[in-house]
Amino acid sequence: MNELQKKLDNSFNQLITKLSDLSQDKLDRVPFSGSWTASQVGQHLLKSYQVVGVLQGPTERSTRPADQNVESLCSMFLDRSIKMTSPEVLLPDAHAIPREELVGALSGVTAQISHFAASEDLQPVCLGFELPGFGYLTRLEWIAFIQAHTERHLGQLNDIITSLNR
Repeated sequence: MNELQKKLDNSFNQLITKLSDLSQDKLDRVPFSGSWTASQVGQHLLKSYQVVGVLQGPTERSTRPADQNVESLCSMFLDRSIKMTSPEVLLPDAHAIPREELVGALSGVTAQISHFAASEDLQPVCLGFELPGFGYLTRLEWIAFIQAHTERHLGQLNDIITSLNR
């Protein structure tokens, strides 16, 4: 198992554990003004993981190193001093989702992404979506993006949980 796969699996496991360990009340409680709830963070990630369709969609052979954008993507997403705005399509819903439903859906899609990352050729460029500022990404870059995006939101979840436990 390569380093990226280990980080991906670790991030997914932490996400599932953190959300599973919260009561429904804590999942749905706004921890501080302007914050999403823990449930909303989970919903946002669940929506973002639909990028699995891009991974499985049309590709072409890459004419550049498959990891060319990995460092830039990771440094941008892991720098929590950079404030980002979610695309509207990835914004969480206003209504609460039952914990079991949210965790179950996240468990399913993260297992699918993890299996894909471990078993497929990650060199091709995915043609289903251009990431603003980067263009078409290779499968490897998408996996790195998913991992860094998850890790960023794990930091957010930690802040939420710390606030809820005060």
